[in-house]
Amino acid sequence: MKKIYLFLILCVMCIALVSCGNKEKDYQKQYMEACANNDFAKANAIVDMMEVDCKSEDLEKDIRTHRNYVIEKEVLYLVAQGTEESANRLLFLFKENDSFGWDRLLELAISQGNEYLATKIVDASDSISVQSVEAAIRNNLHKLADNMLAKDIKKYVNNLVVINYVVENDKIDLVKSMLDIDPSVIYTNTTISDYCKNKNIYNKYVRNYLNSQMIALNKNAPSKPQVGLICLHEEFFLDEYNEKVKVHNSNCCMLIDIAIKLGDLKSAKKAKSLAKPLLKWKLLGDWEQVVEKCRTGSGIYYAYRVSFDNSSITKVNNYFNESLRQ
Repeated sequence: MKKIYLFLILCVMCIALVSCGNKEKDYQKQYMEACANNDFAKANAIVDMMEVDCKSEDLEKDIRTHRNYVIEKEVLYLVAQGTEESANRLLFLFKENDSFGWDRLLELAISQGNEYLATKIVDASDSISVQSVEAAIRNNLHKLADNMLAKDIKKYVNNLVVINYVVENDKIDLVKSMLDIDPSVIYTNTTISDYCKNKNIYNKYVRNYLNSQMIALNKNAPSKPQVGLICLHEEFFLDEYNEKVKVHNSNCCMLIDIAIKLGDLKSAKKAKSLAKPLLKWKLLGDWEQVVEKCRTGSGIYYAYRVSFDNSSITKVNNYFNESLRQ
């Protein structure tokens, strides 16, 4: 009897699940038909009825999946309409439920050429993706692109699509904003450099770049190391310092070159004066044996005789003189 009773319970549960599964499919068919007819109020009402009629644990799909289907179809329909009324409806929908995604909606609006909606989204957004800006440029939505760039130009300073856009369309205010944020663009990007030369603003921004780099060079210069008899575990620290000096002195030469081309001899001399010496050294042996006069060494620490090698400074001075001569 107990086995029969359990079997009957299982049969009832299976019938209930099948029944609810059939209901779900029926409701799904109904709201899909409503969406096909652009009757989204009806489609949402059907999803509401499904939520009441079927328990969430009995549904094959989460109720949000059904609801998001309706939302997505309405979004696609409204974007295609391209009217102010449809744009306002979309913004209302997204305030209630943004499962579609603001970035996705913006890119969709741009692809449809719906500049009114796209502008509304940009105005309401805190951050705009690089992909959206590039899409606006590709779709020739210049007013929208300018709005996006003005909102956060810092993000696009080194973006080649944006650089080509602002130069080709003579957006001088945007170019100046980019250079105010990152003066190095005038030196590292030939498109910007040539544009600024044509607009007679090249020298001003190169000078800004020169000044910013001079400050950075002085601030980030390798610290003066200890010389004489020193105790080290390995030579790595000495090699590391020399690598830093090589990079530093290379930057000194770059700034000398910029300053001389600008006719700014004072800055060129300043850059020359910032050159640093390399290190040279000689391994004397185990520290404990050489310095502490122990019979046995530790095998861990070693004695080095370290001194400055000024050939690196001479090299920078020669570069300065040659650049000045040319």
